Amino acid sequence: MINTELFTRAFEHLEAIKQESPEGLALWQEIVALHPADSADFFQDLALRDLQVLFVRLSVEQQVGVFSHVSEALKVY
Repeated sequence: MINTELFTRAFEHLEAIKQESPEGLALWQEIVALHPADSADFFQDLALRDLQVLFVRLSVEQQVGVFSHVSEALKVY
């Protein structure tokens, strides 16, 4: 599955994404271009500290879309 490959690459290069390196920005753009339910799968698997850093980088519209698809446990956080 394409998302699995993308998520694997993203997790391997998570620091590059957080630091907004060219490679990280390219991966980030691929993630945010996904349907919110698919992006939510990525966010669901992040450590909470990484989730905090990356979730706020989404637009408000993207945050709402992703938030609607994450688990109830994560919504409480």
